[in-house]
Amino acid sequence: MKRGGPIKRKRKKPTTEEERAAMLTFKAQGIGEPCLMALRPDHDCAGPMEQHHLIKKSWLKADFKYVDQPHLFVWAPEIGVSLCQSGHERVTNHVTRIWWHEVPEVAREWAKQWGCLWRLELECPFFTPSDR
Repeated sequence: MKRGGPIKRKRKKPTTEEERAAMLTFKAQGIGEPCLMALRPDHDCAGPMEQHHLIKKSWLKADFKYVDQPHLFVWAPEIGVSLCQSGHERVTNHVTRIWWHEVPEVAREWAKQWGCLWRLELECPFFTPSDR
């Protein structure tokens, strides 16, 4: 039995052309946008820009799996923000967080409209200066 290294999961590829188009639209929206974390004094941008889901993709897939076209929720451009590769890794690996005051208004409105504002608040909490 081989030991060592983390378990690597294969990413599931989009199953339909509509899902692929939605994913590509989501990923392309960050082109030319600045990194959301660029203004933080403790952050130095590094690497290409990437889109980050403000609400975890796995949660969106589970919560919207019974709607007619779930990929429209999973890949909704409204819930994505642009992060540099370094910032994206830091957020994904729970080294840092995106705070509520950094969440774009369009993402808040989208989450409120679809009943998952509570989840957005969970993923992007409020903070006080001592929380940093």
